[in-house]
Amino acid sequence: MSSQDEVAKNSDSISKYMNENHKGSLEALVRDYGKLVSIPKAVYMRSIDSQGIEIYYESKIPKTIRIPFAPPVETYSEIRQRLAGMAKDSEARVKARKPLIAYKLPVLEVTVALSLVLSVAALRSDSLAQSKTFQDLLAAAVALDKWNQLREFAIGNKSFQRVVSIIVKVHVAEALGMLAFSQSKGASLVTSLKWSLTTFLTGFPSFFKFNHINSPVAQDARLEKKSN
Repeated sequence: MSSQDEVAKNSDSISKYMNENHKGSLEALVRDYGKLVSIPKAVYMRSIDSQGIEIYYESKIPKTIRIPFAPPVETYSEIRQRLAGMAKDSEARVKARKPLIAYKLPVLEVTVALSLVLSVAALRSDSLAQSKTFQDLLAAAVALDKWNQLREFAIGNKSFQRVVSIIVKVHVAEALGMLAFSQSKGASLVTSLKWSLTTFLTGFPSFFKFNHINSPVAQDARLEKKSN
């Protein structure tokens, strides 16, 4: 009986043993050879022979991956040591893999934030208030009186100024927090600075945006695209 037949003959029992006792090893193999950042929802060995193993897993979509033995297994007694060694190597490669942290500008949130910042700055601007062109535009829109009232409120109301000061300080703290958070996730310095600046403008919601854009599933897609 050939070594291939010997291994394939025991495929069901070996697969059953691995599925019941070594799920972590199968996950490591799938994450390494299947180019996954996320942990698969389900994973089990389907078959094994002297040339390799076949593992089914569920991530974004269900897939089956064939992982070859190099070199092929020569005897049945080699299987346990070979699988253990492959799983250990896969765990090391997955652990050493650099995260694919990305940045995507949240256009709507940043637009709204910049509009608010520019509005407050405009209300407090003496040069803008004294601009004849700007006054003519407001007068044409029958809004000059309302603008002057808002300007008086923004400059003279101490409660309003305190609120603005608190908001700025909170956003600075959140921006620094995002800088540290994104660095801890493995982002490059440039990417971290982009997220930090975005957080300064938009506040705490950018943390949710960061987690969505850089979820394990999203990184899976980037890793797969990079590998192709």
